[in-house]
Amino acid sequence: MKYFENRQNPLKKIDESELDFCFRSIVDSFGREWLASKGTNPVQELWQRKDFLATIELFSLGSSLRKLLPIDSKWVIHQVTQIKGSDENNRKGALFEVLGLGYFDRSVLKVIPAKIDQAGFDGRIQFTNGAAIRLSFKNYGLSVHHQEFLRRAKQIEQLLKAQLQVIRYPSIQVFVDAPKEHATNADWEALSDTLPEMLRTFHNSQILLAVGDRWFVALNPLALEGKKLHEGSQSYTFILSSPYHQNEEQNLFSKLDEACYDLSKHSVTQDINTINVIYVHLPVTASLTNCANWANNYLSSHIHMPIAGILLYQPSVVVDFDSNTTLITHCYQLRYNDNFTKWTNQNPSNPIPIQVPVGAISSVPTEIKLVMGNETISVNNRYIFQSGRHYILANTKANGTIEGTISKVASGIFTHLVVKPFPNEPAFILSGHFAPEDKLLIL
Repeated sequence: MKYFENRQNPLKKIDESELDFCFRSIVDSFGREWLASKGTNPVQELWQRKDFLATIELFSLGSSLRKLLPIDSKWVIHQVTQIKGSDENNRKGALFEVLGLGYFDRSVLKVIPAKIDQAGFDGRIQFTNGAAIRLSFKNYGLSVHHQEFLRRAKQIEQLLKAQLQVIRYPSIQVFVDAPKEHATNADWEALSDTLPEMLRTFHNSQILLAVGDRWFVALNPLALEGKKLHEGSQSYTFILSSPYHQNEEQNLFSKLDEACYDLSKHSVTQDINTINVIYVHLPVTASLTNCANWANNYLSSHIHMPIAGILLYQPSVVVDFDSNTTLITHCYQLRYNDNFTKWTNQNPSNPIPIQVPVGAISSVPTEIKLVMGNETISVNNRYIFQSGRHYILANTKANGTIEGTISKVASGIFTHLVVKPFPNEPAFILSGHFAPEDKLLIL
């Protein structure tokens, strides 16, 4: 295939010509040279990667472009310009509009992007009987608090890796948790100051220690059942956990309030045939249940506003440990008021016909769990960072055959196979092609 470019292909049930068509839509829209340049734009990052998760995200984008280009090519060109731009908020908004409009089932309705200078709403879906919904798209990615947590956690990981180079322990498991409250700058500095000394006193036996009144740190030997770690490499697992910042959801709710006000300010009044719905993309850190409750309360207390419903959407990467499979879940919940009910009484029985290119649609939010050995811990309403590299020594059989497995243990944690074919020759390492973590960049 000309445009698919030797990527991992989890989409075996999709015809190769369709895959190629969708990827060609990306090339035609963004330009091969721009895609191939090693920039930091998430579309460029996905194009450089060849793992299955990148394939799924790019196919989803290409599928939406393929649907929308014949409808309004000028609108698509404008959105692509926004996506390629440096303004992160504009990029997120444009991506969600392209993907969101592309998800609607065109077999039962007409999708109409808004005019480029249209205020108040971003698109419209129109049914065959003339009924319509105006849509206002709002995309909320990771909060500044979550981004700061990840930045700090990566700094601690780099500190850990540097210290392991000094003490030369072959393997270790490090778990750091803030049980009660979100960490302050002083707390992060205290952890950075204390962790190196803890690592120096670690002698392949468990260490449990509190850092101030904020952190709990556990150091344990890293042991993998049925596998032998390569002593010449430094295997580690690092997990850091913290409660959400106290303003995490409050800030999200205030932005939703602004979206409702903006829609009511600029949109045409609703009638029996046309209603207004806010289509909200939620980050994985947001509690969909709490947002749904807020949406209900908002709609019941703002009857005067020309808003009939709030459609909450939260995509996530889900791992089924029983079957050892990874999939995309698209969770939707619709909250509405009497205006929506009156409209549905006159109009289609399925008012929001969504048809995603890849993944499963669900109304049940994904539960975030931390798996540690045989224990599974629910970590909803907590930030999580995890990373790890396990260097497994390949098994050499009596007949000279060398065998071993390269795998993803969990998001951000991978095994590498260390092969030493000859006693007097240096070992070499084999690694797999996996997504760096179970994180969606554009969906």
